[in-house]
Amino acid sequence: MTYTHQMIRTLLAVFALTVLSASAFAEIAKSNPLTVYELKKDGWRIVEKNSYVEVRPGTNSYSNLKRYVQVVVYILHKSSSHYKCILEYDSQNDVLTEECMKL
Repeated sequence: MTYTHQMIRTLLAVFALTVLSASAFAEIAKSNPLTVYELKKDGWRIVEKNSYVEVRPGTNSYSNLKRYVQVVVYILHKSSSHYKCILEYDSQNDVLTEECMKL
């Protein structure tokens, strides 16, 4: 196989992976469009905020280490409705999750 064929094959593989991963990221973004930021943009007010750190057991090969998870709970208000949003930052996995639910 010539250098040109290898280069074309590599470029096609990179392009295919980019297209596949972009659709996966778009699906994740569509799965939870409701965030504190989006609610605030829509006129919701933060009326309560609590922040604390949970110590959880480590995962997989780090099971002997403590896993610190920063948790922030927001209560938002608009008219007579309320939302509760929970943000968690997992330091060991370097993951930020956010979930909002109507109360």
